[in-house]
Amino acid sequence: MKAVITEIRGAKAAALQNDGSVRLLDNKNFKIGQVIEVKTTKWYSKATSWVAAAAAVLLVTSGAVSYAYMNPVTTINVDVNPSVEMRLNTFDKVINAKALNADGEEILKALNLKGMESDEAIEALIEAMIDDGYLNEEDDTADIVITVTKKNEEKLEKLTVDLDGKIKAYVTEAGIEAEVEVQGVGADRVALAAAIEEENEDYAMTPGKLNLLQKLNAAMDEDAEDLDEAQKVIDFVDDLLDDLDKEELSVKDIMKEIKRLRFENGELPEEKAKVEGEEDEEEMDQDKEKEDKDKDKNKPEKPEADDPETDSSEDSEEEGDRPTTPPGLEGKDVGNGNGNKDN
Repeated sequence: MKAVITEIRGAKAAALQNDGSVRLLDNKNFKIGQVIEVKTTKWYSKATSWVAAAAAVLLVTSGAVSYAYMNPVTTINVDVNPSVEMRLNTFDKVINAKALNADGEEILKALNLKGMESDEAIEALIEAMIDDGYLNEEDDTADIVITVTKKNEEKLEKLTVDLDGKIKAYVTEAGIEAEVEVQGVGADRVALAAAIEEENEDYAMTPGKLNLLQKLNAAMDEDAEDLDEAQKVIDFVDDLLDDLDKEELSVKDIMKEIKRLRFENGELPEEKAKVEGEEDEEEMDQDKEKEDKDKDKNKPEKPEADDPETDSSEDSEEEGDRPTTPPGLEGKDVGNGNGNKDN
């Protein structure tokens, strides 16, 4: 079980465990705020439990418990089209979650992520997005971008790798074809995203979206200037969107454009590349073909048009073949039709 050192008194140290209990330990050169692993055996007696209770009172009074639980040390952004940001404490527990766009607000309405561990919270978000139709089995163009920020680089890498494996396995088990990208980012990118957001909230900028925009910029022009300043990113987005609402620039749209450019540059196989508008055109063609078939099926059958030339010749042939002399009088002189004989 994880615990954080919250108080040191000489040879003893008080550790707050992630189940909320306080444990009294021998001080092994611990530092306040240090996270350690402790065994979950029954270690306490009546005397030690009394000491622990006294230590707990001291810690609550000093605010150390509140600090350890409520101090965010990790930030995780989940971007699909709904964008949600979560902050976690040193025990990897969610202490708060907020929506970064309107779709994110809808997702969080029915969710209480507080107290969940990072992987559980992300899985709950993905499940809600599946239920609300943002992710489904038929859409293989969807992307789930998860951005993790943490000051401790070693712990950042460990958490990123751990989440990458767990979330990809969860998405596969759910039968979703979405591509999952879990990335650890530094504080500089977080600060840049915050600066852009402060400049204009309409950009709905997250570290994950910023990372994708930087990738898109490089994919469009390998010699392009780095998007390492707020104004550069803003200018790039403005040129990209023209008059569109900036909130309409979703992670899915950015990823689709990146894939298209990578495909054109020979960096991505055709089955992985989804060119923008390609799916819509194919769907429209299929709908038109179906509509034409339905029209042909419901159209009343018309009688075949007679060919005037053919009918005329057939009629004349029939008339020519028709005997003009009454039966039984063949070879006899029957006159000119007026009752008189021909002269």
